[in-house]
Amino acid sequence: PPRSSARTAPPPAPLDAVVEGIDAPSADIRILRLRLNNNARLTYRAGHYADLAVAGLPARSYSIANAPDANGTADRLEFHIRNTGGAASRHVATQLKIGDNVTVTAPMGNATLAPGCVKPIIAIAGGMGLSPMKAIVESALNTGHPGPVTLYWGVNHGDDLYLAHH
Repeated sequence: PPRSSARTAPPPAPLDAVVEGIDAPSADIRILRLRLNNNARLTYRAGHYADLAVAGLPARSYSIANAPDANGTADRLEFHIRNTGGAASRHVATQLKIGDNVTVTAPMGNATLAPGCVKPIIAIAGGMGLSPMKAIVESALNTGHPGPVTLYWGVNHGDDLYLAHH
């Protein structure tokens, strides 16, 4: 069998975090910034996702929208969440506030930027699918990726271009 050169992620572990910031770039989108408690650091790769549990509601999966540092870790995590009307996204959009606690279970997923990748990167995202692509592009740029890095982001409405000004 062929051997993979990509390292596997550690098993997901629940971590306690606190809401450090919430931005509302549009009526139904929130950019949630969390700080892990107790000096914890999450080891992950750009493109991984996490399960977030808030206010005793069932956990929901959201892509991590920020790249890890050069060591592959972070103590702060960013998530882009659209209020779809579900209990968790509605709570984030209407009730969650700075200082609230969130349980983060991560890392999960396989759609990640492979360590040492030198091939051209074409990242394609639709709507909220920008979150993992943002982390992948950020990681590639932060690590001096030698090839071209291109992001295509399609949306249905102009309001959905919530990061276009960045």
